[in-house]
Amino acid sequence: MVTGEQFWQSLQASGLFSSEDLERYRNRWFKEGLPDSGEELARELVRHGVLTSFQAGCLLRGKTKFLVLGEYEILDQLGKGGMGVVFKARHRRMERVVALKTLPPQAMKDPESVQRFYREVKAAARLSHPNIVTAYDAGEQHGIHYLVMEYVDGQDLASLVKEHGPMPLEEALECVLQAARGLAYAHSQGVIHRDIKPSNLLVDRSGVVKILDMGLARLMFDPAKDGVTGDQLTATGQVMGTCDYMAPEQAVSTHRVDGRADIYSLGCTLYRLLTGEPPYPRQTLMEVLVAHREAPIPSLSKARPDVPVEVDMVFQRMMAKRPEDRYQRMEEVIEALEHCLAVCRAGVPAGGGGELSISAWLARLSQRQEGAAEDETAVGMAEATPRKVGSWPRMRGISAQSARKWQDWLSSQSLFIWGGVVVGCLILLGILAVVLRPGRSSGTSGEARRPVARPAARSSERVAGPQPQPTLPVWQEELEKVEGEVQGYLAGQEYGRALAAYQQLADRYQDLELAQVVQERKAKVEEAASQAVQAAEEQARQLLAEKKFVGARVVLLPVMERFGIPALAEKAQGLLKEIEAAEKATDEMAQASASKEPASPGQMPAGESKPQETASAGRERPAIEMAWEKVAGLLREWEDREAEFTRATAGVEEKVRQWDFAGALAEAEKIQLSDPALAVRWEVRREELSWLVEWKGRIMEKINGSSGRLRKSDLGLRGLGGEVVAADEEKITCRLLGEKTETLAWQELGSQAPRKLASLVLDPARPEDLLKAAVFLVSMGESGEATRYFVEAEKKGLSVRKHLELASYPLLRDLVEQLRKKEYPAARLALDRLEKEPALAEWRSQHQELLQGIEAVLAAAQREAEAEKLYAEAVKLYKEQELHDVKPLVEQLRTQYADTTVVFDTARQPPLSELEKATANLGRRITVRQDGKGDFRTIQAAIDAAQTGDLVEIQDSGIYSEAVKIPNTKSNITLAGRKKCWPLLLSMEPNSVVGNLLTIEGPDVTIRRLLVVNRGASGRTPCAIKGSCKLENLVVVGSIRDGDWVVLNSCLIIGDIGSIGAILKIPFW
Repeated sequence: MVTGEQFWQSLQASGLFSSEDLERYRNRWFKEGLPDSGEELARELVRHGVLTSFQAGCLLRGKTKFLVLGEYEILDQLGKGGMGVVFKARHRRMERVVALKTLPPQAMKDPESVQRFYREVKAAARLSHPNIVTAYDAGEQHGIHYLVMEYVDGQDLASLVKEHGPMPLEEALECVLQAARGLAYAHSQGVIHRDIKPSNLLVDRSGVVKILDMGLARLMFDPAKDGVTGDQLTATGQVMGTCDYMAPEQAVSTHRVDGRADIYSLGCTLYRLLTGEPPYPRQTLMEVLVAHREAPIPSLSKARPDVPVEVDMVFQRMMAKRPEDRYQRMEEVIEALEHCLAVCRAGVPAGGGGELSISAWLARLSQRQEGAAEDETAVGMAEATPRKVGSWPRMRGISAQSARKWQDWLSSQSLFIWGGVVVGCLILLGILAVVLRPGRSSGTSGEARRPVARPAARSSERVAGPQPQPTLPVWQEELEKVEGEVQGYLAGQEYGRALAAYQQLADRYQDLELAQVVQERKAKVEEAASQAVQAAEEQARQLLAEKKFVGARVVLLPVMERFGIPALAEKAQGLLKEIEAAEKATDEMAQASASKEPASPGQMPAGESKPQETASAGRERPAIEMAWEKVAGLLREWEDREAEFTRATAGVEEKVRQWDFAGALAEAEKIQLSDPALAVRWEVRREELSWLVEWKGRIMEKINGSSGRLRKSDLGLRGLGGEVVAADEEKITCRLLGEKTETLAWQELGSQAPRKLASLVLDPARPEDLLKAAVFLVSMGESGEATRYFVEAEKKGLSVRKHLELASYPLLRDLVEQLRKKEYPAARLALDRLEKEPALAEWRSQHQELLQGIEAVLAAAQREAEAEKLYAEAVKLYKEQELHDVKPLVEQLRTQYADTTVVFDTARQPPLSELEKATANLGRRITVRQDGKGDFRTIQAAIDAAQTGDLVEIQDSGIYSEAVKIPNTKSNITLAGRKKCWPLLLSMEPNSVVGNLLTIEGPDVTIRRLLVVNRGASGRTPCAIKGSCKLENLVVVGSIRDGDWVVLNSCLIIGDIGSIGAILKIPFW
């Protein structure tokens, strides 16, 4: 049994709280000493809200090590599987609730896996789409690697189907359609999921489907790399579940698949949603894999008679065995599914029968769950059972304790006018995000809350008796929620997500009136997006004219990565190409100028005459420009040599691609290269060409000696089935059914033919055959398959270095090409592959200076991207006047990123110097929290401790029943609720005599993001705020009086403004 003292020691060791916090808790609740029992102490801390039940359970079991990972505090465990354990967590400073996934140690057992994980995470972090779970962060602590993602309040589709059975047809189609939209976006960004299945598709409480684990499948399952046997795979539940949805070609190689594998998996997922089973339920892994490859595609119509033939046809094509027989792009799948939904919905009678949205289905499930649990108390439900999809609370933003205080107060009031006003303010708590959204005035916000009457019923529909009161449209409340979300998207310039949110709402309800409203809203969003793009283009062109290429490119990045509108991204892409062309031309001019300025007689060598001047000039430019300057000459030298080699050998390699190996060898004999290094490479290639001639001869001999026993499928030949009967230098001849003949030119055999033909003539016992087969496959573009033969040949004692080095040169070309295009993430991947290729060790030592220069460019580019991200966040906060949040970002840029373009670029608006100046004289941030985790528990105590320029920030949405006074000795004070928090400053007792709830005597005071409600005495006009100040984003119930001036910015005043000298009203936005 754990004692209270032992539990307290575990709490100290966990890192959840500072020693000061723990001392404060002990003095507040345990002055007489700790309870004897650790369980009793844990219950008390959970009751006070200091610990969660999960944290308390871990501490009671002595598990203290992993409750804090990096900046994240673990709150609860959400799930566990082969892909790792998922926790609910909270960022310790930002207090953002997230999902944190810890990866299993076996997936990160070597440095290569770790590097691959962070590369995949970087790729996934670029993705921003409504149907993809956003990746926020990644890190490592205590040897545990973790990924931080968006927290989705919902359930995965596999669990929903398991609990409630197969989904209704339209809901299943809508789920798969939303997933297809997310995958189409991911594919456009070069990311393939590789593990689409119902358990990786989450649906939130509003019916939005989000894709989980984007880009992580390759980290978790790679049989070729890990050497896992079939028996081991069969015993692995996670892998077995994955294989139920795996495309046939993915079972062969997960690295070589493309987006069509995701299309196949999505088809399997549709089958599971509609039938409750995977398409090929089998007992063992091998049976499942064989079924995916060979068994007929099951019929949805037979499994579900209500599935229309159109849906079954789409499903059959998505699950075609051969990738070339499926839809080739996810956009084609989206178009087909949209047509299917239209066909299904065309048969639903108006106003009856079918539910047309995922949210409607979830609501139905929620009602079932609530009905089954009606005998349980709310507290019991919260402690005993997890929350199910669809059963989310409707009130958000205030605690249950605060809500109960509101209810107790309301129940005690008489029916007088101010009571009604305060009830209206309570309603504002629920729709505050809508009331405060941009584009609304105080007048219109009041109108939006009044019921909207439906059109009068036709006489034939009227019934006797009292007529019902006008009601809101069924979609009105949901529209207001969506508009609140949209304003958040617009603030972050996520126009595509805003359009998608509106469109999903229209699709959900299929209402003509709503469709018209949505069309108007979407037009405004598109107009805002166009204006933003136009402003970005103008700024980019100005920077381009000033030859500030990096800055011009950065200006356009949000259009490409955040706006989410393909047409606008394509327009920005065109301008990016102009920038790249101009930058390349500038580089070439600079190199040409440098080459035309030789040192004059008697002049000191470069680097000796003015070393101090050169170093000084270097410090006045960003590191990325200096890195490019150092590597430019080396890159040009490399490119010139490769261009010489390519020009000389292009004709030969074209003949190889046409399978004219003898012609290629004859042509190769005529080529002489003057560069010694290139001549050595070409000598190796000539030897390989002679092997290709031999290899083709052996293939023809094998075919001609088979007497028709070889079938086309044996050799991977394209077209209809038949027998292979003959081969010569130009073609292969086949005999089809009906004694018809078919001839196939060598270059038209099909993509599978090289591998099958290599196996046809290969003698594995001969090491030289293994090497020749590898060279043959590399020449045919099958470098992945060739690697296996290279390795086998080396194991048998052959020297393969020079041939493998020759085969690896495309890696070098890819690296330089990506670097020139400024595609830095792709260049980083190419460099990593180059660094890991054993055959290129000698080449790396010969070109060490070039590789070091490229590494410097990539490192500088990474820092540029990090700095731009920090700058963008700082500018966003600066525009919102959250200066205390801006200051640490500016300091970080100045200290950690002093060599980046963000710091040097004075032309951007706003420049970093402007942000620095705005935050130079800021005071402290003093925090107020009712749970004791802040500096103070009351507002007045924080005000008393504040000095000039300080920010008093209330970091919760609690009710503060106190009168607050800012005396004349406190100047330039800001009193504000934290972002996304709306604290309520409330008079202490109803009908009590409270002169002024918030009295302001100090100069230059700003009040922001508060609800100020003075209930006052019956028959009196209560004063909520007294004095001169600037009010921003306030809801005030009561009067504002006795000031020389007041600035009102985005405020809702339910009361009067009297005895004020001057009032400046900034319209409600």
